[in-house]
Amino acid sequence: MNERRAPFLPPLPPLSGAPLVILPDSGADLLRRELGFAFNELGFAVRRVNPQALLDSGSPDYLPRLLELRPALFFSVNLQGLLPGGVTIKTLLESGTPTLAWFVDNPWHVLSGMRDPSWKKLTLAVTDASFVGPLEAALAQGGAGQANHPSQAFDARAVSATRNGAALPPARVLHLPLAACPYCLEQSRQYTLKSGAAFMSAPLGEVVFAGRSSFPGKQRFFAGLKLPSELSDTANAPSMLDEARAALERGCRPDFAWWVQKLGLAAEQAAFWPGKKSRLPGLGAAESNRLWRTACLKALLESGPNVPAVSRLNSPADSGLNALVASKPVALSPLTLFGDADWLEDFSNSNCFDLRPAFDYYAHLQPVYANAAFSLNLNSLLLPSGLSQRAFDVWAAGGFCLSDASPGLDIFSSDLILPVCFRTLEELLELRDKFRAEPDKKENLRRAWQDYILTGHTYTHRLRDLPKLLKLS
Repeated sequence: MNERRAPFLPPLPPLSGAPLVILPDSGADLLRRELGFAFNELGFAVRRVNPQALLDSGSPDYLPRLLELRPALFFSVNLQGLLPGGVTIKTLLESGTPTLAWFVDNPWHVLSGMRDPSWKKLTLAVTDASFVGPLEAALAQGGAGQANHPSQAFDARAVSATRNGAALPPARVLHLPLAACPYCLEQSRQYTLKSGAAFMSAPLGEVVFAGRSSFPGKQRFFAGLKLPSELSDTANAPSMLDEARAALERGCRPDFAWWVQKLGLAAEQAAFWPGKKSRLPGLGAAESNRLWRTACLKALLESGPNVPAVSRLNSPADSGLNALVASKPVALSPLTLFGDADWLEDFSNSNCFDLRPAFDYYAHLQPVYANAAFSLNLNSLLLPSGLSQRAFDVWAAGGFCLSDASPGLDIFSSDLILPVCFRTLEELLELRDKFRAEPDKKENLRRAWQDYILTGHTYTHRLRDLPKLLKLS
């Protein structure tokens, strides 16, 4: 295992009287622990509440009852606690409670489940900066009313500054990228050391990829949609998906923005809400995503050592893999994939495919990334300038990350990202071979990346920057 820093101990809960952040969380929601640790470290108390309880008058988490505590901030991830209508938003607005809606996923897709226009009254944040302009254009179309702005509530020493009728800035859309959580990584390291894990009993392949074949609920989300079969009326014109495949081969990204253009929807993007018009380009991006991921994984498999054994470790949590029990673990595969059984559809002819069940992010992530020679990061094409959580976690965990090129990587130093970034399958294999042959250079780069992420790209850094993003004194 790579040499590690001193353990990161989670911050202690703040003292009584600390400013309160309300964080809707059903119990298994995205980033719940990361945000909680970061807010605690910045001096905020965090109250996690089930979104359903906010509307239950018999619950201690009934929103009007919570607002009597005068919270500093209501922080919603992907509109958790705010969907589907505007009851919760209306209550928050009437109370003057600063509210921030942070879109971790494609915002148009999240908003396609929102019927009430009250979301336009909130301050919004996105992980993908390419959505800032279209969302601001949507806000400018009217119907937003007076904005509800977090204002100085993020400053624990000036939490009351938003009260007493203070003027609030207009609604804006902020860029708030993902980040790393060293406390979660340390907890996963400690958990694995204490409990062990079946998937760590077999050696990891040279390259590790952790990811599902598609996002959960994909078929239901895109139900009834079908991509146009032709780019034009010309006979024998290539299908749009063929065009996307050709773009990938050239090193271009057929992402959500690409599909918006191809489908002739660019002028309509600010009008994607209300309704589900954004889902058709989303389907194209999702299908392109599967093409790109499969191509990268197959390239690694076919270029690696010829290992005939197949490791398919069973997991009670995944019925699709539960019946696939390995005859024996592989000695060394060119690739280990932690994911779902649907990947088998794309790799049925491979004799060296090491597929293992998806691991618990909070229990086993750090040991996997730290022990792998390389970890692969493939950023979702549903987010044109977005980054996956892997772009942060691999480096923070002490691993080494090979990443496909996304405009979102510009938040990092070019001196660090250029040596590990690829656009084509050929470049991916060249990077792997280069660093396999230069272990000292690889180790120096790994250390530089780990320091860079842990000292400037954690969730505490992100939340600490909010006052600056909001132009607060």
